Amino acid sequence: MSEADSVFVIATNEFSRIVGHPMAMIVVCVLLVMTLVTGAGAASLLIKPVKYAFEYQWSPDDMLYTGIGGIFFKTSLYLTILSLFLGITAFSGERSNGSLRVLITKPLYRKDIILGKFLGMSSFIFLVVFLEIGLLASMYLIMYQGHGFSSITDIALRLGFLVILIFLNSSLAVGLSMFFGVLIKNLYGVLICCVSYLYLEWYMQVAYHIGLWFSPYRLLLSAFAIGDVSLLNPQFSFSTWLNAALPSIVLMVLEVIIIVILNCFVFTVREDL
Repeated sequence: MSEADSVFVIATNEFSRIVGHPMAMIVVCVLLVMTLVTGAGAASLLIKPVKYAFEYQWSPDDMLYTGIGGIFFKTSLYLTILSLFLGITAFSGERSNGSLRVLITKPLYRKDIILGKFLGMSSFIFLVVFLEIGLLASMYLIMYQGHGFSSITDIALRLGFLVILIFLNSSLAVGLSMFFGVLIKNLYGVLICCVSYLYLEWYMQVAYHIGLWFSPYRLLLSAFAIGDVSLLNPQFSFSTWLNAALPSIVLMVLEVIIIVILNCFVFTVREDL
């Protein structure tokens, strides 16, 4: 079996494991409910557009911007939590029950194990993001017929990159939790590291406030919106947003690549597994 086949098999098994995991299903259900509630709120705006436009300066013409943009932060946060949890179970959980040691004894390269698990978890995250954004966008398009955007192509490009941004941020969280799991043998130590990252990066926003350019939270926000030039703001063209956000997107991709390479290296050289 080639290396590509090994990675694919491990990724498939990891994806199947996640699909049946209770924690994953709980987060997916929460996102689904949030999506449906947001869509219901959009319907109420459609019933009384004049009143709401006067009070909040919203209108049906920019509901795709205000609606989907409104759940951007919560979706990113919930999927970051899920990604950290999946990364913990991928190594620390399997190390504690002995299944990781069984996998290592098979004729597999250690880097293939890392890549397979990472791809399996990332594929699940991508599917969840795609379905949530797709469902919410479909509800808005049906209710508002895409007002405020030049074409369906424009909408598809913006929503496609929105999925990519959330996916990249979640993939980095997967990689970080895998790194903690590879580096630290104790499960509680890994949990402390992941919770500390979540608290400092997302709740306290320490790296963001002190101006660290490589902060995942900072990169996510700067990629989504540079001043008034937001990904979902129809007042600015898609190309205008892309030119402003491209440096942040490139840095997000590089961070994911670096953490995966680092995981492969550390997992390969470690002996006490």
